[in-house]
Amino acid sequence: MRITSPSTDAEIALALRVLEGCCLLHRESTVFAHQYKAIQVLMRILSTRGVLEKSACLDALISIMLDSSPNQLDFEACNGIEEVTVVIRDKEVDENLRLKCGEFMLLLIGHLNGRERAPMPSIHEDVRRLLGEKSASLIWAASQFGTTVDPEQRLMALQIQARRVLESLDLY
Repeated sequence: MRITSPSTDAEIALALRVLEGCCLLHRESTVFAHQYKAIQVLMRILSTRGVLEKSACLDALISIMLDSSPNQLDFEACNGIEEVTVVIRDKEVDENLRLKCGEFMLLLIGHLNGRERAPMPSIHEDVRRLLGEKSASLIWAASQFGTTVDPEQRLMALQIQARRVLESLDLY
């Protein structure tokens, strides 16, 4: 069947949610994502689309990059941290999207912390340069919220820490 109309925002968001689920449930999907240059596509979505797609995009990015050095390197090559910080710093952007960016940063840095030979060795320096020392320190410390808390409490802690990151940025 030939598709002649462009995808709607909701269809793109749904496709991103499917991609997210595939990568979380099927390890090989992250390999396929790398082969088909999914990070580059997601970075384009993050910089050009609306709130609905950007939010789903951030969730898909995390799921694609978990335990996938090639995808993390692709993210770094696409200046992904810079793209996320552009959104999080923009006070004109929907606050929920900015919070989602804060959660993304916390999850990514928390995942990379303590790893030997992390594929993104300059991430702390990049965050410090892009968001300032205070926000970078807060993100680093807050990303250590750990896995000992039950999932519901962990989600609440993540949301609270993301709010604190936004507040630290909004003080300037």
